[in-house]
Amino acid sequence: MTRLMKEVSLLLGLIASTSAENSAICNDPSKYTGAAVLEDEMTCDDGVTTFGLATVSASETECWKMITNQMSDQEPKGMISRMFPYSMLGGPCCGGSGTVCDEWKFNPCADASKFNGTARATMGGPGSPSSECAEVQGAYNSFTASADTCAATVVSGMGNMTRNALLNLMAPCCTSGGTACDAYMFNPCKVASQFMPDLKPAQMGGGTCKTGVSRVPAFTPSLSTCSAVLAGSDGSMSRIAYVSLIANDYGCCGDKASACDAYSLMPCKDSSKFVAAGTVSNGTVSNDTTCGRFFKKSATFFADTESCKAMGPGGQATWSDGFEGIASFCCDDTPTVCDNPPAPTTTTLGVDVPPAPTTTMLGVDETSFACRSQTAQLVFVGTLTSLALSLALA
Repeated sequence: MTRLMKEVSLLLGLIASTSAENSAICNDPSKYTGAAVLEDEMTCDDGVTTFGLATVSASETECWKMITNQMSDQEPKGMISRMFPYSMLGGPCCGGSGTVCDEWKFNPCADASKFNGTARATMGGPGSPSSECAEVQGAYNSFTASADTCAATVVSGMGNMTRNALLNLMAPCCTSGGTACDAYMFNPCKVASQFMPDLKPAQMGGGTCKTGVSRVPAFTPSLSTCSAVLAGSDGSMSRIAYVSLIANDYGCCGDKASACDAYSLMPCKDSSKFVAAGTVSNGTVSNDTTCGRFFKKSATFFADTESCKAMGPGGQATWSDGFEGIASFCCDDTPTVCDNPPAPTTTTLGVDVPPAPTTTMLGVDETSFACRSQTAQLVFVGTLTSLALSLALA
């Protein structure tokens, strides 16, 4: 019995010694609880020992150092940042004092003090399993919020995304005040106050309007920026089409007017004849749409004799024929911009110069926008492309 008691005493002493060393991971070592059990039944002492954290001299470099993931069942084992086990252990093991690496942690909140590590965030989108916010902190490097850093692409387990989109997924981790990138998020509405970030359109499967715009790096609306191809769309969608989709179709803007509306296409030679409420249909297309919604999804077209006879998307009809197909619906049977268009203006160097664009919704004049051939390539998205072509061929 005496021998057994000695062995138990030695074991308890060893455990106490181990816990004393392991307590160095906490800002307040006296708050360390080595026997606390984590979600996977590992104790805090087990975790500190497994990842070799007891002897780490805390610094930004050491806390973010890549180490072998000793918890992985795969061979060879992958690599993780040391910040990940610190984030995993800090809450249950340090009694609220935090770890010695906390000052270099990634914090998604505009007010860092509003971060709630025990809250859960669904990092894979609606329907995906949630993760404890404190654990997610260890997966991403800290940063200083700015327009550039929030628009930057980060690598995540869900693929590449803007940091703005990543922080939007982590919004539940901030008890109030929003995320650090909210101030740099693109507002899709013509009138900023019309934006309804928390609205959940039926088309977004549980996502919010804020989720939709978080995928678009902020930009200043102009003819050139609205006409540009949306990053990540594989060239299949322009910014103006996406912004109109969010603002109008999804109803994220109370008045359904998007920030790019001023640069949308006007098909009628006399803009006063445009019938925004007219229904674009030839009786064979199932998803009828109004002329206003149809043309808000395309940027200004510089009409001249060359651009009007160019083939439209799909190569089945010219732009002139396409416009003619919708004239009765959208222009009240009056001429379109491709009826008797002007000749291209050419400089002495033989470079095409676009005529003054008098065809936008609001008559915006942006003659500085380069190259007519670029703007002639309007992007009619999805069913809208099919609709325009079917009308032209009907």
